[in-house]
Parts: sequence; C-alpha cells; structure tokens
Amino acid sequence: NGRLARDTVRGACEHLGHADRHERINKKGSGWVLAAQLDKVGSLSAATFAEWWVLETFVDGVQDFMTTTFPSCELVERHDQQLRFRIPDSEEHGHSLGEMFGMFEEQKHDLHISEYALSQTTMEQIF
Repeated sequence: NGRLARDTVRGACEHLGHADRHERINKKGSGWVLAAQLDKVGSLSAATFAEWWVLETFVDGVQDFMTTTFPSCELVERHDQQLRFRIPDSEEHGHSLGEMFGMFEEQKHDLHISEYALSQTTMEQIF
C-alpha cells in the first residue's frame, strides 16, 4: 500500500544501514513531520520517508565535511535543509576566508550544497 508503520520505519532505517536514524523521528528531531504523521495516522507514505531519508543523508555529509575540515565547528541551528555552523577563528585552522571559500566551492557539488555564505564576526555581533 506504499505506507510505513512506526515499526516498519525502524526496520527500514536498519535495512538502509543507519539503525539509529529512526531516533531522529520525534517531535524535536529533524523527522518531526514524520513523527506527527505517525502519531496522527499511524503510518506515513514511503515517498515521505524516502524524501526525509535523502535529506538526512545529505545533511550528514555536510556535517561530516564540516567536522572533518573544521574540527571545532558547531552546528548552531538547522531548519530543514538549511544549516548554520559557527567556525571559531579561522586562524585556529590555518585557513583564510578566501581559502575557506575555495574549500566549499570544491565540495559543494559532491555535498549537494546549492548555496552557502561565509562571513567573519563583526564588532557589532560581539558587543
């Protein structure tokens, strides 16, 4: 019937190689829409699950890139497919802002990044 029940979702995550990913399907996690649908209807469409799965895979890739490239970076907020990271002083990593732009340009296709921005902290943001 093209629908997944809650226990089927857990099994699907395990089968797809990320058993712990089902834990993100809760009211405060990235799968909050799926959690609401499961609570309301008791199941969700396979298409909805697949769309969420692909997005989570892309987000995990970006987070892996960020934590590997900038080990002390911090995910400050996430709204669906929009992520905002704080990268401490770029000198700590030995990269200028220009070099960082180059790193993102080099990886944006592989990481499925459609747009990004980098900026330095201003004095107004500090005070």
